[in-house]
Amino acid sequence: MLTHHFHGRAVRAAARVLLAAVQILVYAGAVMVLFLFVIMLLDLKDEERRKIKMFGLIGGLVSVGAIVAIFVKSNFGGAAGREFVRARAGR
Repeated sequence: MLTHHFHGRAVRAAARVLLAAVQILVYAGAVMVLFLFVIMLLDLKDEERRKIKMFGLIGGLVSVGAIVAIFVKSNFGGAAGREFVRARAGR
């Protein structure tokens, strides 16, 4: 009797995990449909899609540079970063 109780709990736990995974997949699909709807609603012409705007290019490069700088400083800039570099170097 006790074995059936624990087996039932395990099955219910597995069902909860499956339900959570299905909910995440449905939510992600709904978000993708919304993105496609917005893209179709904008109806961009071929010429507008292919033209690279200088402001967007510079803004993207600055953003990527800032993210890389933050990553490098957070991993190698502080005391913990120096300890990590020393440990990796074997000193």
